[in-house]
Amino acid sequence: MAFSLLQCSRHLRAEEGSAHAGEDGLLAFAYSVLPSTVAMERTLSTFEFVLVLIAIVAGFAISEILSAWGRLIRSRANLSDAALYLAASMVLQSYIVRYVWELWTVRAVEWSMPLFMLAFTPMWIAALAAYVISIPRETKITIHAHYFAESRPFFMLMALFLVISEASGQYLAGAAGAGSRPDAAQAMRLLAIGVTLTLAFSRSRFAHAVLLAVLVGFLQIGSVVFAPRL
Repeated sequence: MAFSLLQCSRHLRAEEGSAHAGEDGLLAFAYSVLPSTVAMERTLSTFEFVLVLIAIVAGFAISEILSAWGRLIRSRANLSDAALYLAASMVLQSYIVRYVWELWTVRAVEWSMPLFMLAFTPMWIAALAAYVISIPRETKITIHAHYFAESRPFFMLMALFLVISEASGQYLAGAAGAGSRPDAAQAMRLLAIGVTLTLAFSRSRFAHAVLLAVLVGFLQIGSVVFAPRL
């Protein structure tokens, strides 16, 4: 009887050992095939965290603009009636995208809450401008009338965006050791601010068409000549 119990005990220990050996072998195979969990872990850098927060607001602003374009398409709006609105919203969207793009030049900044707010404020203003110019879902006025009804606050906000983004960009570039913008780029930005303020106080359709074309030209030149390379 004692011999039988001893044999059973040895048999159970042998089975447990083989089971543990099998588990160890399976784990060894898994670790050899799959990357280490430690290697897979990666935390966001401070710049990436700041960029994500700003990009959320940029996404909201662009979605407002694209939603308005979609409503124009569904309503079969007259292109000549909506031309100024489309040009103004396209200019704002281009400024938003360019602002996010240029944040790459200040990635070396040692970020703090005040510096984050300095970088975040221009995008908040741009999102507010996108909301102001956005076409209401239910409106009884024409797109042309809506554009001129909202043009003053819209272009005032856009001018404020340009002023604050230029000031914050210069300060953050200095903090990052990236140097200042070229003089030609600064002069073009100042001209764009002047054009935008003129648009805010003008009610001439012809003046709006010409000045919006000037802003589009500034954006094209700035994107080709002065935009930073990643």
